[in-house]
Amino acid sequence: MAAESLEESPQGTEGSTPAEEAPEQDATEEKEAGEKSAPKQEDKATGWWPYLRERYFSMDRRLLGLFRIYFGFLLLIDVLRRIPEATFFYSNEGVLSNHFSLYAPMVKPYFSLFTAFSTPTEVKVAFFLTAFAHCFYIVGYRTKVAQVVSFVLYTSLNARNHFVENGGCVMVALVACWSMFLPLGDRFSIDAVLKSLRARRDLTAASLNDREGIRPNTSPHVTLVALCFLLQIAVCYFFNTVHKNGVTWKNGEAVHWVLWQNRIATHLAAWLRMHEPPGFSWLTTKGTLVIEGIAALLVLTPVGYRLTRPLNFLLTTILHLSIAALCTLGPFSYVMVALNGMALPSNVFDWLSQRIRKGLTRRTVVYDPTDAGLHHVARILARLDTYELLTFVDSADKDALPPQAPRATIATFDQETGRWTVGTAAVTSAFRSLPLGQLWGPLLDNSVGQSFLRALLRRRARLAASYYLEAGRRFDQDGSPHEPGYEMTPWREHVSSTLIVLRESMVSVVLLAAFFQVMHDNWWIPPKYRLEVPAALKPINLYPRLLQGWSMFSPDAPKTDGTLVVDGITVDGRHLDPLTGKEPDFEAPLHGPWFHSQLQCDYTLKISFEGNRGYREELKRYILNWQRIEKRPPNDRIVSFDLYWVSNDAPPPGSTKITNIQKKLLMSGR
Repeated sequence: MAAESLEESPQGTEGSTPAEEAPEQDATEEKEAGEKSAPKQEDKATGWWPYLRERYFSMDRRLLGLFRIYFGFLLLIDVLRRIPEATFFYSNEGVLSNHFSLYAPMVKPYFSLFTAFSTPTEVKVAFFLTAFAHCFYIVGYRTKVAQVVSFVLYTSLNARNHFVENGGCVMVALVACWSMFLPLGDRFSIDAVLKSLRARRDLTAASLNDREGIRPNTSPHVTLVALCFLLQIAVCYFFNTVHKNGVTWKNGEAVHWVLWQNRIATHLAAWLRMHEPPGFSWLTTKGTLVIEGIAALLVLTPVGYRLTRPLNFLLTTILHLSIAALCTLGPFSYVMVALNGMALPSNVFDWLSQRIRKGLTRRTVVYDPTDAGLHHVARILARLDTYELLTFVDSADKDALPPQAPRATIATFDQETGRWTVGTAAVTSAFRSLPLGQLWGPLLDNSVGQSFLRALLRRRARLAASYYLEAGRRFDQDGSPHEPGYEMTPWREHVSSTLIVLRESMVSVVLLAAFFQVMHDNWWIPPKYRLEVPAALKPINLYPRLLQGWSMFSPDAPKTDGTLVVDGITVDGRHLDPLTGKEPDFEAPLHGPWFHSQLQCDYTLKISFEGNRGYREELKRYILNWQRIEKRPPNDRIVSFDLYWVSNDAPPPGSTKITNIQKKLLMSGR
């Protein structure tokens, strides 16, 4: 059928035609459909291993697919947020040149791919390429390679400038590490669709109605990594709780003091601290301790885990989104949501699946299977149709066609309303029967979406030839309706089993390294029980910065704050602060919050530490070259400067007055 026949319809491309009457659903068919959409009732595990496997060593593949999409976007956003500040933090023009970081690394051992990029342009290109790699991770194309590449790129980015590393960055690296051993591409990915297409050659339209062999893998993924995630959650929250043993946590004032940290306070925190309700700090401080304190119990208890783990996810998500609303902490809150999500059991996704199924309609897709392009579209739709609501019919099979079938390249029949849609509107209609069809419909059912689909359908013959897509055959031709694409040979099974053993062995080594790091990094553990990490295991933790010390705002919430102020003298005698582009503000604490980025928050604090005095020479070089680097007017060139740390005491509960503003000279330059 010619591509132009795409438009054939009495109502036009996007028209619809009612049938004389909608066919009634067979009672047996309805019963089977209900059974497909209902959550699977798992047999109760018997024996100690099935009992432990179900609770501590199994992960739902739907969870892995959703995690990949969420975590991939987190990685993508994290690298994109650094691009505006790439010159300052990551180029040789900024505050830590690559040769200086190699000569005097802040931590040892040290490795970063990004030391290969020097100029601001090179660094930004590298960041965009990194973002592009994360896009492969999100869509699940070459997923396993993308997992390894994303892990290496993120840890390299984190290592390039340790001044801007915080607990959130460390947790991102840990989550990327543990998830690197998981089959994240098994669901909701391009890889999953391609694997299913290779698994079976569908030779007729009717063969697409037999989903045996192309259904998604619904078996749980059994792995030691599942236990690693549960232990990571438990360790993080347990030590964060026990380390919060200072006065501010005991008397309920901790949240009040955090609100007055001008470096990290958000707009909401700025408003809230000026209108703080009585008892707010006590309630939220104690609530934080309770949520963190019970998290380990909720994820590790074997009894009622189908309820306790979703409860933990709900509580911790509320906690971390509240933190994100009040504090600028980079990826911390968002990666903690991902971490806690990895403990969710399968019943959560069964429940979600039922909710998503509601409102989706059964449809019949009529097309010519000898058209290679259309047949490939139909094959993809069959694999995306996990609720099995689409029925595929050969347009030449008159006995199987619904009533009043129009002549069109492709048409769909709504089995509830009895209406036909044809052409690009038919493709959109078919997508509406897929999971999240309520989302697909609006994305495609507009002028842009329809134009895109129309262009694809008109060029389908050329595309089919270019990608060697196989056409099907008519319903009345002899031959098997489908053939296996490949078979699992003994050699394939042997290789697969060997890779599983190697994977679990590697996970065991990483878990052992993590155990020693936990016993080394947390000061709550008495010295006599603290352990040194064995030399053979240190590189596993230290190169990618897989640290395990958890003590956020511990043992007390900070009661003081501060920022850097540069009193620069320009070539024409004016006072100018190159960090702000304005006059030096030695009363900056009175004008907070400063709404710095997370990178600025961490850098300004850490460069003020006496132990980092040696790195101030890099800041000095940047300040003296600031006018050239930022392309400012010639009269903004800094000829000399004094660098100060301007500190203050936060107001106590019941007050909003900042006190004890002091300035300390850190460095002078000319």
